[in-house]
Amino acid sequence: MLLDTSVTTSSMFSMKYKSTVPQQCLEVSYYMDLQTDSAASLQLAIATIDPTTGDVTSVGSPLTTLSGDHENFWTTERFTISAPTEYKFAVIGNADQNGGDVIAIDDISVLDKPCEMTYFVINDYSQILATSTPGDYIYSPLMYTDDGYGFQVKIYPVGSTSSKAGYMAMYFYVAMGENDDELQWPMYNRYIKFTVVDQGPDTLTRMSQANSILSSASGGSWDKPTSTRNSGYGFSSFMSVSDIQNTRHFIKHDQLMISMQVTDMTSWTTRSVPQVSSYDSDDAIINRDELRNRCPDTQSSDELSSAEGIAIVSITSASIFLLMSIVMLYIFNSRSNELKQIVRSFNAVRK
Repeated sequence: MLLDTSVTTSSMFSMKYKSTVPQQCLEVSYYMDLQTDSAASLQLAIATIDPTTGDVTSVGSPLTTLSGDHENFWTTERFTISAPTEYKFAVIGNADQNGGDVIAIDDISVLDKPCEMTYFVINDYSQILATSTPGDYIYSPLMYTDDGYGFQVKIYPVGSTSSKAGYMAMYFYVAMGENDDELQWPMYNRYIKFTVVDQGPDTLTRMSQANSILSSASGGSWDKPTSTRNSGYGFSSFMSVSDIQNTRHFIKHDQLMISMQVTDMTSWTTRSVPQVSSYDSDDAIINRDELRNRCPDTQSSDELSSAEGIAIVSITSASIFLLMSIVMLYIFNSRSNELKQIVRSFNAVRK
């Protein structure tokens, strides 16, 4: 939707939303191509509606004001909000008096939970895929967990030297941050979820691709960083490049979106955390096959093998069949004797 910047202020309203939770995560995708020193801005606000007609009755204070030139890139922003049971969003464009600005908005979506993930976007992804070779990589900006740990994500768009052919690789690195001296180290018992986001417009039908690891207190990867970043942990074959390019909405506006969720599991952990196997001095690798539960190779003494189970079932079935045969034979003989007795009685009466 393109906002009219030829007038001082233009606005539009979203569809009606309903919610039964106290907090929601608002996600909005927008585009702002502004002239130098332009004062144009984009505002989002919650609009109160009539419960019967759905008409807007009032518009609240802006939730956020977006401004500044975004270098011809689409941008996605997320905000945790507190909305009423039924509401709409007001999208308000404020134009600069000099004109020439372009402001557009794509998707507005709402999740009925607070925003809990950190996102970053890789622009011009088609060009990156076309020019990358195995081993080429990209680092994300420095990001922070909710409790203040700095981290970065390393992306190999067409895979590392350890990847399966045609797969991207992705790794998590604990990085130097502004809170390091106040944090508890090592950064153990963290559930770390990697997600390539399906950017489809309907949040209910999105099929993002995710995988996860659990940090361990052993090794140096989770210690307080003494350089820009520690060694990384992650996946050498995270997702097929073909799936990224050709399925769902993993690439939208020529952007790939990665979300990272880091959750402290210390209060839930009552036993030692399993270590993630490392196959490289720089990047510890988890292949998808290793994440599948494996059946034990041996059986305990109180377990039955398949052959033993089949034998027991067969013997039991044969015993039941034999018992039923005896019962049926007994019933048949009893009925036969009764019939003979009836015939003899009938003949006696006739005589």
